[in-house]
Amino acid sequence: MKSSIIAIIVVAVVIVGGVGYVAAKDPGIFALKSGSNALPETSPGTRIVSPTEVNQSMSGHWIEVLNITVGISNLSSLMYIMGGISDSSHVTQNLSDIHVNYAQAAAFVSSNHSAIAMGYASFSSIQYANITNRSIIGNITNEDLGNISFGITDGSFYAFEYARTDSNYTAAFYDLYSNYLIIGVYHGAKNRTLNDFTGLAAYEISILNSYKLNFSVTENLVSTASVQSDFAASYKSIFNMSAYFINPADAYKALGNYSEMLQGSTSSGILNMTDNGSSISGIGLEAYHSNITNSTLALGYLKGTNSSFASQIYRNVTTSLNLSLEFADSGRSIMNRSYDGMTFFVLNISLEKGTNITFSVGVKGDYLVAAAVLGPTVMDSSVISLMQNESSII
Repeated sequence: MKSSIIAIIVVAVVIVGGVGYVAAKDPGIFALKSGSNALPETSPGTRIVSPTEVNQSMSGHWIEVLNITVGISNLSSLMYIMGGISDSSHVTQNLSDIHVNYAQAAAFVSSNHSAIAMGYASFSSIQYANITNRSIIGNITNEDLGNISFGITDGSFYAFEYARTDSNYTAAFYDLYSNYLIIGVYHGAKNRTLNDFTGLAAYEISILNSYKLNFSVTENLVSTASVQSDFAASYKSIFNMSAYFINPADAYKALGNYSEMLQGSTSSGILNMTDNGSSISGIGLEAYHSNITNSTLALGYLKGTNSSFASQIYRNVTTSLNLSLEFADSGRSIMNRSYDGMTFFVLNISLEKGTNITFSVGVKGDYLVAAAVLGPTVMDSSVISLMQNESSII
């Protein structure tokens, strides 16, 4: 009975993993063009049902803790890079089959420790959405299940299943509408019906029909023009990502409630960060690739809830690298640089077959910044300039 619920949930994971870009929405990254209705109550730019619609469909008091946006700027470049990674041919094939332009989701929690995730994926065409739908249905119908149903609502096809484990219920729903695949997942103490989910889906379809999503650059990261000035004009953006916890404390608490499988692992330490007042409140990432120089650049940051979070990670990184360099008897050590309030270092490592990786890590206030370039040449001066420009933004 759990198999098809897992299959529906895995759809979202495959889409996210396939495009390689997950972005939780921070207000200001995206802009919506107003339609005839009021804007969705989720963070600006997120076309997802708000707590108001969740409360109306599911009853109770729900709090939004996270917005997620998934998208990709240049599918062909990403496929090229993935194709060059060992044992990644199946990933490249998945990329060519998915054709997702972007996806969004929001997570909600309630006082009784229940959780709901609601989101959608936007395919480049209705045809690709139908292909994905047929694949999902094929996987689901291969299972001999009694608690699954299919139907049509609001002109769209849906599948729904529920299961009970111990004292909790799990339900999964997905809806194919035009070139959108809408997915909802619930876990909690109360059994949720098909009508609960179709009500949410109706709200979601209304929002998708009313507003258009306009992508813009990830905030707090240097612009493409700045990257092209520091490196080469041939550098093109592949994807960008930003993550924003609307309420970090509630988000981490909710994750902890459903993370029994993480106990004893390194992930459990991350979930317990709020115990000492430290946690991640924001993430940003942008990646670029140059077909001419055959180089790939990644620049990103972690934003903590306080400055000690970032500074402690920086100390740990520099200490570990210095120990590694000493063990390798390389005669090198981390040299800290300073610029506009940021402390950072740059290190180059030569790999096999003439490939180099030049990377940098820096800290400024509650931001931990990292950059890395993989290519045929050493890029120390360009990376230094990149980190200096980034320091001027955050």
